[in-house]
Amino acid sequence: IPQGAPAETPYEIRFQAVSTPEKWLGDWTQIGATLPVFAAIGAAKDEGAVGVTAVDDLDVLADDLQGLVPLDDVEKPRYGMAGVETDLVYRYDSPNYSAKLRVERAKPTITARTYSFARIEPDDWHLRYELIYDIQDAGTDRLALLLPMDTPSTLSIRGLDNAIVKEFNATEVEQSGQRWRRWDVLLAQRMQGNVRIAADYTTSPRETVPVVLAEGVAYQTSIVAVEGHAELDAEVMVKKDAQARKVDIGELAAAEYQVGKRVLAAYEFVGSAAEMRVAMRRRSALELPTAIVQRAELVSLLGANGVCQTAARFHLRTKAMYLEVELPEKSELWSIYL
Repeated sequence: IPQGAPAETPYEIRFQAVSTPEKWLGDWTQIGATLPVFAAIGAAKDEGAVGVTAVDDLDVLADDLQGLVPLDDVEKPRYGMAGVETDLVYRYDSPNYSAKLRVERAKPTITARTYSFARIEPDDWHLRYELIYDIQDAGTDRLALLLPMDTPSTLSIRGLDNAIVKEFNATEVEQSGQRWRRWDVLLAQRMQGNVRIAADYTTSPRETVPVVLAEGVAYQTSIVAVEGHAELDAEVMVKKDAQARKVDIGELAAAEYQVGKRVLAAYEFVGSAAEMRVAMRRRSALELPTAIVQRAELVSLLGANGVCQTAARFHLRTKAMYLEVELPEKSELWSIYL
Protein backbone atom coordinates (compact mmCIF):
# COMPACT_ATOMS: atom_id res chain seq x y z
CA ILE A 1 0.00 0.00 0.00
CA PRO A 2 2.00 3.05 -1.21
CA GLN A 3 0.51 5.66 1.17
CA GLY A 4 -0.37 3.25 3.98
CA ALA A 5 -3.89 2.36 5.08
CA PRO A 6 -5.41 5.17 7.20
CA ALA A 7 -6.30 4.26 10.78
CA GLU A 8 -9.95 3.73 11.78
CA THR A 9 -11.06 4.12 8.12
CA PRO A 10 -12.30 1.29 5.91
CA TYR A 11 -9.80 0.45 3.17
CA GLU A 12 -10.73 -1.80 0.23
CA ILE A 13 -8.32 -4.12 -1.56
CA ARG A 14 -9.39 -6.15 -4.59
CA PHE A 15 -7.50 -9.03 -6.15
CA GLN A 16 -8.19 -11.92 -8.52
CA ALA A 17 -6.88 -15.48 -8.41
CA VAL A 18 -7.35 -18.35 -10.86
CA SER A 19 -7.15 -22.06 -10.05
CA THR A 20 -7.90 -25.24 -12.04
CA PRO A 21 -9.02 -28.17 -9.86
CA GLU A 22 -7.65 -31.62 -10.59
CA LYS A 23 -9.40 -33.41 -13.51
CA TRP A 24 -11.43 -30.24 -14.22
CA LEU A 25 -10.49 -30.26 -17.92
CA GLY A 26 -11.52 -33.90 -18.40
CA ASP A 27 -14.78 -35.34 -19.69
CA TRP A 28 -16.99 -35.48 -16.61
CA THR A 29 -20.65 -35.05 -15.68
CA GLN A 30 -20.06 -34.57 -11.92
CA ILE A 31 -16.96 -33.52 -10.00
CA GLY A 32 -16.08 -32.42 -6.49
CA ALA A 33 -14.38 -29.16 -5.55
CA THR A 34 -13.35 -27.29 -2.38
CA LEU A 35 -14.27 -23.68 -1.70
CA PRO A 36 -11.01 -21.64 -1.51
CA VAL A 37 -10.32 -19.70 1.69
CA PHE A 38 -8.69 -16.25 1.72
CA ALA A 39 -7.69 -14.66 5.05
CA ALA A 40 -5.97 -11.49 6.20
CA ILE A 41 -2.86 -12.64 8.07
CA GLY A 42 -2.51 -11.13 11.55
CA ALA A 43 -6.06 -9.75 11.65
CA ALA A 44 -7.61 -9.59 15.14
CA LYS A 45 -11.06 -10.13 13.62
CA ASP A 46 -12.02 -11.56 10.26
CA GLU A 47 -15.62 -11.82 9.11
CA GLY A 48 -17.24 -11.62 5.71
CA ALA A 49 -19.14 -13.46 2.99
CA VAL A 50 -18.37 -15.93 0.22
CA GLY A 51 -20.38 -16.62 -2.92
CA VAL A 52 -20.29 -19.25 -5.66
CA THR A 53 -21.50 -18.66 -9.23
CA ALA A 54 -21.87 -21.47 -11.79
CA VAL A 55 -21.74 -20.29 -15.41
CA ASP A 56 -22.82 -21.81 -18.72
CA ASP A 57 -24.33 -25.27 -18.24
CA LEU A 58 -22.92 -25.96 -14.75
CA ASP A 59 -24.88 -26.44 -11.51
CA VAL A 60 -23.24 -26.27 -8.09
CA LEU A 61 -24.40 -27.76 -4.77
CA ALA A 62 -22.86 -27.63 -1.27
CA ASP A 63 -22.26 -31.01 0.38
CA ASP A 64 -20.45 -30.17 3.64
CA LEU A 65 -20.37 -26.72 5.31
CA GLN A 66 -18.21 -25.76 8.27
CA GLY A 67 -18.39 -22.28 9.83
CA LEU A 68 -20.71 -20.92 7.11
CA VAL A 69 -24.26 -19.57 7.46
CA PRO A 70 -26.55 -18.97 4.44
CA LEU A 71 -26.89 -15.29 3.53
CA ASP A 72 -30.14 -13.80 2.21
CA ASP A 73 -30.59 -10.90 -0.22
CA VAL A 74 -31.36 -8.47 2.62
CA GLU A 75 -27.97 -9.10 4.24
CA LYS A 76 -25.95 -9.02 1.04
CA PRO A 77 -25.33 -5.22 0.98
CA ARG A 78 -23.77 -5.37 4.46
CA TYR A 79 -21.04 -7.67 3.13
CA GLY A 80 -20.50 -5.93 -0.19
CA MET A 81 -22.48 -8.53 -2.17
CA ALA A 82 -25.32 -6.25 -3.35
CA GLY A 83 -26.17 -6.85 -7.01
CA VAL A 84 -23.85 -9.86 -7.28
CA GLU A 85 -25.55 -12.89 -8.86
CA THR A 86 -24.67 -16.05 -6.97
CA ASP A 87 -25.87 -19.63 -6.83
CA LEU A 88 -24.58 -20.07 -3.28
CA VAL A 89 -23.76 -17.32 -0.76
CA TYR A 90 -22.73 -17.59 2.91
CA ARG A 91 -21.35 -15.43 5.71
CA TYR A 92 -18.65 -16.37 8.20
CA ASP A 93 -17.41 -14.99 11.53
CA SER A 94 -13.86 -16.37 11.32
CA PRO A 95 -11.62 -17.62 8.51
CA ASN A 96 -11.78 -21.16 9.86
CA TYR A 97 -14.54 -22.13 7.44
CA SER A 98 -14.69 -24.81 4.75
CA ALA A 99 -17.12 -26.09 2.12
CA LYS A 100 -17.13 -29.09 -0.14
CA LEU A 101 -18.90 -28.46 -3.44
CA ARG A 102 -20.44 -30.79 -6.00
CA VAL A 103 -20.44 -29.46 -9.54
CA GLU A 104 -22.71 -31.09 -12.13
CA ARG A 105 -22.68 -30.51 -15.84
CA ALA A 106 -26.10 -30.36 -17.49
CA LYS A 107 -26.62 -32.93 -20.24
CA PRO A 108 -27.44 -31.42 -23.64
CA THR A 109 -30.40 -32.48 -25.76
CA ILE A 110 -29.22 -33.05 -29.33
CA THR A 111 -31.14 -33.64 -32.54
CA ALA A 112 -29.57 -33.83 -35.99
CA ARG A 113 -30.19 -33.53 -39.72
CA THR A 114 -27.69 -35.34 -41.94
CA TYR A 115 -26.89 -35.13 -45.65
CA SER A 116 -25.11 -37.92 -47.57
CA PHE A 117 -23.99 -36.99 -51.09
CA ALA A 118 -22.53 -39.61 -53.44
CA ARG A 119 -21.04 -38.45 -56.75
CA ILE A 120 -20.49 -41.47 -59.00
CA GLU A 121 -17.66 -41.48 -61.53
CA PRO A 122 -16.34 -44.33 -63.70
CA ASP A 123 -13.27 -45.06 -61.56
CA ASP A 124 -14.28 -43.93 -58.07
CA TRP A 125 -17.00 -42.42 -55.87
CA HIS A 126 -16.75 -39.08 -54.09
CA LEU A 127 -18.63 -39.00 -50.79
CA ARG A 128 -19.57 -35.81 -48.96
CA TYR A 129 -21.38 -35.77 -45.61
CA GLU A 130 -22.80 -32.82 -43.72
CA LEU A 131 -24.30 -33.04 -40.23
CA ILE A 132 -26.30 -30.25 -38.61
CA TYR A 133 -26.59 -30.78 -34.85
CA ASP A 134 -29.18 -28.81 -32.87
CA ILE A 135 -27.81 -28.62 -29.31
CA GLN A 136 -30.19 -27.40 -26.59
CA ASP A 137 -30.31 -27.14 -22.75
CA ALA A 138 -26.52 -27.23 -22.41
CA GLY A 139 -23.36 -26.85 -24.45
CA THR A 140 -20.98 -29.58 -25.59
CA ASP A 141 -17.63 -29.84 -27.31
CA ARG A 142 -17.95 -33.53 -28.24
CA LEU A 143 -19.94 -34.92 -31.17
CA ALA A 144 -19.96 -38.30 -32.88
CA LEU A 145 -20.96 -39.82 -36.20
CA LEU A 146 -21.20 -43.35 -37.60
CA LEU A 147 -20.07 -44.68 -40.98
CA PRO A 148 -20.13 -48.27 -42.32
CA MET A 149 -17.07 -50.42 -41.63
CA ASP A 150 -16.19 -50.66 -45.33
CA THR A 151 -15.56 -46.93 -45.55
CA PRO A 152 -11.91 -45.76 -45.40
CA SER A 153 -10.22 -45.44 -42.02
CA THR A 154 -8.85 -42.03 -43.04
CA LEU A 155 -10.98 -39.10 -44.09
CA SER A 156 -11.28 -35.34 -43.65
CA ILE A 157 -13.61 -33.88 -41.00
CA ARG A 158 -13.93 -30.12 -40.60
CA GLY A 159 -16.26 -27.59 -39.04
CA LEU A 160 -18.58 -25.33 -41.01
CA ASP A 161 -19.65 -21.78 -40.19
CA ASN A 162 -18.26 -20.92 -36.73
CA ALA A 163 -17.53 -24.49 -35.62
CA ILE A 164 -13.85 -25.46 -35.37
CA VAL A 165 -12.84 -29.13 -35.19
CA LYS A 166 -9.87 -29.58 -32.87
CA GLU A 167 -9.31 -33.30 -33.43
CA PHE A 168 -11.12 -36.50 -34.43
CA ASN A 169 -10.47 -40.23 -34.13
CA ALA A 170 -12.17 -43.50 -35.05
CA THR A 171 -13.13 -46.63 -33.10
CA GLU A 172 -15.00 -49.77 -34.13
CA VAL A 173 -18.40 -50.30 -32.48
CA GLU A 174 -21.33 -52.68 -32.90
CA GLN A 175 -24.95 -51.57 -32.90
CA SER A 176 -28.03 -53.66 -33.72
CA GLY A 177 -25.82 -56.49 -34.95
CA GLN A 178 -23.92 -54.28 -37.41
CA ARG A 179 -20.33 -53.12 -37.27
CA TRP A 180 -19.71 -49.37 -37.59
CA ARG A 181 -16.76 -47.05 -37.57
CA ARG A 182 -17.52 -44.37 -34.98
CA TRP A 183 -15.82 -41.00 -35.40
CA ASP A 184 -15.53 -38.93 -32.21
CA VAL A 185 -15.13 -35.23 -32.96
CA LEU A 186 -13.70 -32.75 -30.43
CA LEU A 187 -14.59 -29.10 -31.01
CA ALA A 188 -12.34 -26.21 -30.06
CA GLN A 189 -15.00 -24.94 -27.60
CA ARG A 190 -18.32 -25.90 -26.08
CA MET A 191 -21.20 -24.82 -28.31
CA GLN A 192 -24.99 -24.59 -28.29
CA GLY A 193 -27.54 -24.11 -31.05
CA ASN A 194 -26.78 -25.24 -34.62
CA VAL A 195 -23.36 -26.82 -35.07
CA ARG A 196 -22.37 -28.00 -38.57
CA ILE A 197 -19.55 -30.37 -39.52
CA ALA A 198 -18.60 -31.97 -42.85
CA ALA A 199 -16.67 -35.09 -43.86
CA ASP A 200 -15.19 -36.00 -47.26
CA TYR A 201 -13.45 -39.01 -48.79
CA THR A 202 -13.06 -40.93 -52.06
CA THR A 203 -13.64 -44.66 -52.41
CA SER A 204 -13.79 -47.33 -55.10
CA PRO A 205 -17.13 -48.09 -56.81
CA ARG A 206 -19.56 -50.20 -54.76
CA GLU A 207 -23.11 -51.51 -54.87
CA THR A 208 -24.58 -49.57 -51.92
CA VAL A 209 -24.36 -45.92 -50.92
CA PRO A 210 -22.50 -45.40 -47.61
CA VAL A 211 -24.76 -43.25 -45.41
CA VAL A 212 -23.72 -41.22 -42.37
CA LEU A 213 -25.59 -41.29 -39.04
CA ALA A 214 -25.33 -38.90 -36.11
CA GLU A 215 -24.46 -40.74 -32.90
CA GLY A 216 -25.83 -39.92 -29.45
CA VAL A 217 -28.81 -37.86 -30.63
CA ALA A 218 -32.43 -38.07 -29.55
CA TYR A 219 -33.81 -37.74 -33.08
CA GLN A 220 -32.47 -37.37 -36.61
CA THR A 221 -33.56 -37.10 -40.22
CA SER A 222 -31.35 -38.17 -43.12
CA ILE A 223 -31.25 -37.06 -46.75
CA VAL A 224 -29.31 -39.13 -49.29
CA ALA A 225 -28.61 -37.85 -52.81
CA VAL A 226 -26.82 -39.64 -55.66
CA GLU A 227 -25.26 -37.92 -58.70
CA GLY A 228 -24.46 -39.77 -61.92
CA HIS A 229 -21.88 -39.44 -64.70
CA ALA A 230 -22.22 -38.92 -68.45
CA GLU A 231 -20.38 -42.18 -69.24
CA LEU A 232 -22.53 -44.35 -66.95
CA ASP A 233 -26.07 -45.64 -66.97
CA ALA A 234 -26.98 -45.79 -63.26
CA GLU A 235 -30.17 -46.68 -61.44
CA VAL A 236 -30.80 -46.06 -57.71
CA MET A 237 -33.01 -48.56 -55.89
CA VAL A 238 -34.51 -48.37 -52.38
CA LYS A 239 -36.30 -51.18 -50.58
CA LYS A 240 -40.06 -51.08 -51.12
CA ASP A 241 -40.77 -51.29 -47.38
CA ALA A 242 -38.35 -48.47 -46.54
CA GLN A 243 -39.87 -45.40 -44.89
CA ALA A 244 -38.44 -43.10 -47.55
CA ARG A 245 -39.75 -39.91 -49.10
CA LYS A 246 -38.54 -38.69 -52.45
CA VAL A 247 -37.35 -35.09 -52.09
CA ASP A 248 -37.04 -32.27 -54.56
CA ILE A 249 -33.59 -30.90 -55.33
CA GLY A 250 -34.61 -27.63 -53.67
CA GLU A 251 -34.64 -29.37 -50.27
CA LEU A 252 -30.88 -29.86 -50.57
CA ALA A 253 -30.25 -26.10 -50.52
CA ALA A 254 -29.68 -26.05 -46.75
CA ALA A 255 -26.42 -27.95 -47.23
CA GLU A 256 -23.16 -26.19 -48.06
CA TYR A 257 -22.45 -28.68 -50.86
CA GLN A 258 -24.43 -27.94 -54.01
CA VAL A 259 -25.31 -30.85 -56.28
CA GLY A 260 -24.77 -30.71 -60.04
CA LYS A 261 -27.15 -31.30 -62.95
CA ARG A 262 -26.96 -35.12 -62.89
CA VAL A 263 -28.90 -35.94 -59.71
CA LEU A 264 -30.26 -39.46 -60.12
CA ALA A 265 -32.30 -39.63 -56.90
CA ALA A 266 -32.72 -37.97 -53.50
CA TYR A 267 -34.58 -39.50 -50.56
CA GLU A 268 -35.33 -38.47 -46.99
CA PHE A 269 -35.44 -40.95 -44.11
CA VAL A 270 -36.48 -40.55 -40.47
CA GLY A 271 -33.94 -42.15 -38.17
CA SER A 272 -31.49 -44.49 -39.85
CA ALA A 273 -31.49 -44.50 -43.65
CA ALA A 274 -32.49 -47.65 -45.52
CA GLU A 275 -30.05 -49.39 -47.85
CA MET A 276 -29.75 -47.68 -51.24
CA ARG A 277 -28.35 -49.82 -54.05
CA VAL A 278 -26.88 -48.52 -57.30
CA ALA A 279 -26.82 -50.55 -60.52
CA MET A 280 -24.32 -49.22 -63.08
CA ARG A 281 -23.07 -50.05 -66.54
CA ARG A 282 -20.91 -48.15 -69.00
CA ARG A 283 -22.61 -46.71 -72.04
CA SER A 284 -21.62 -48.17 -75.42
CA ALA A 285 -19.08 -46.05 -77.26
CA LEU A 286 -20.25 -44.68 -80.61
CA GLU A 287 -17.79 -43.45 -83.22
CA LEU A 288 -18.51 -40.10 -84.78
CA PRO A 289 -18.22 -39.88 -88.58
CA THR A 290 -15.37 -37.80 -89.94
CA ALA A 291 -17.81 -35.89 -92.15
CA ILE A 292 -21.40 -34.85 -91.54
CA VAL A 293 -23.73 -33.76 -94.33
CA GLN A 294 -25.51 -30.71 -92.98
CA ARG A 295 -27.52 -30.22 -96.19
CA ALA A 296 -27.87 -32.24 -99.43
CA GLU A 297 -29.51 -31.05 -102.66
CA LEU A 298 -29.82 -33.21 -105.80
CA VAL A 299 -31.45 -31.95 -109.03
CA SER A 300 -31.88 -34.45 -111.88
CA LEU A 301 -32.83 -33.77 -115.54
CA LEU A 302 -34.09 -36.75 -117.56
CA GLY A 303 -33.67 -36.45 -121.33
CA ALA A 304 -35.81 -37.96 -124.13
CA ASN A 305 -32.96 -40.31 -125.04
CA GLY A 306 -33.10 -41.88 -121.57
CA VAL A 307 -29.97 -40.19 -120.21
CA CYS A 308 -30.27 -38.58 -116.77
CA GLN A 309 -28.05 -35.68 -115.76
CA THR A 310 -27.77 -34.89 -112.00
CA ALA A 311 -26.27 -31.91 -110.18
CA ALA A 312 -25.51 -32.80 -106.52
CA ARG A 313 -24.61 -30.13 -103.96
CA PHE A 314 -23.51 -31.06 -100.40
CA HIS A 315 -22.89 -28.73 -97.43
CA LEU A 316 -20.44 -30.63 -95.21
CA ARG A 317 -19.16 -30.34 -91.66
CA THR A 318 -15.78 -32.05 -91.64
CA LYS A 319 -12.14 -31.86 -90.67
CA ALA A 320 -11.09 -34.65 -93.03
CA MET A 321 -8.27 -34.03 -95.51
CA TYR A 322 -9.85 -36.31 -98.13
CA LEU A 323 -13.41 -37.26 -98.99
CA GLU A 324 -14.61 -40.23 -101.06
CA VAL A 325 -17.63 -39.82 -103.35
CA GLU A 326 -19.40 -42.95 -104.55
CA LEU A 327 -21.28 -42.56 -107.87
CA PRO A 328 -24.13 -44.76 -109.14
CA GLU A 329 -23.17 -47.73 -111.27
CA LYS A 330 -22.35 -46.92 -114.99
CA SER A 331 -22.38 -43.20 -114.29
CA GLU A 332 -19.85 -40.70 -115.65
CA LEU A 333 -18.38 -37.88 -113.61
CA TRP A 334 -18.46 -34.62 -115.48
CA SER A 335 -17.02 -32.21 -112.96
CA ILE A 336 -16.44 -31.65 -109.23
CA TYR A 337 -15.45 -28.53 -107.32
CA LEU A 338 -15.25 -27.22 -103.73
